[in-house]
Amino acid sequence: MWTFGITLMGYYLGRVIPDVDKYLLPIVLGIIVLSFVPSIIHIIQERRDSKKD
Repeated sequence: MWTFGITLMGYYLGRVIPDVDKYLLPIVLGIIVLSFVPSIIHIIQERRDSKKD
């Protein structure tokens, strides 16, 4: 079911948005960067707290 749904979504996305591959890479890279931001903030906060002690 999952494979069939993802395949159909990809097919329709390709038909609705021409040259979707041109936009897909920046979107994926943005999602990856945004997913690392909370971890980086946490690391920075931990280093600040350890320097205060």
